Amino acid sequence: MMNMKTVQIVLALILTTGMYAQNKKFSATLSYPVTLGDNFFDRNDGVIDIGAQYRFIDAKIVQIGIGFNAAFFNYENSGNATEEKVIVLQPKVLAELNVPALKGFKPFVGVGYGATLFRSDFDNGNTIIEENDNTGGINLNIGLAKDIVAGLFLHIQYDYINIERNDQSVPDPDDAFYKNVSILKLGAGYRF
Repeated sequence: MMNMKTVQIVLALILTTGMYAQNKKFSATLSYPVTLGDNFFDRNDGVIDIGAQYRFIDAKIVQIGIGFNAAFFNYENSGNATEEKVIVLQPKVLAELNVPALKGFKPFVGVGYGATLFRSDFDNGNTIIEENDNTGGINLNIGLAKDIVAGLFLHIQYDYINIERNDQSVPDPDDAFYKNVSILKLGAGYRF
């Protein structure tokens, strides 16, 4: 756990970097992920989502770049002694609309890959059984950012991942219940 002095130093560095940056090509986000829908992933509780973006094409009205997010989820069921940890890794290409008439609102879209890394522990009373399941698929996202003050922004983002299943880790790999992942992310970010 970080102490208050460490947090203050990190914030000072971020704010100082932002003040002297001429082009705000980079941004970092911190969000709370919430699972949506009736699917296998909905039982997981969101913990945190950390993201970074780099915009390398500035066509004035639209900025094109790349991004990467790592989201962490947790599931515990004391009734059947099951614990599950999930990491979702999301590299993507993104486009952000930058229109002055929108008064600081910046819609964005992204397309990439969503890799889901599952680790489950089940205690059957005699031994702990560990299972790992790594899957992934096409990731589409759409969102809206709102600039607040010099570099700081709030954002909301919806991610949809279509999991490709080639194994028998689920009863029916073609069933939409085992393929669709929907995540809503609410958070803040900083451009520098």
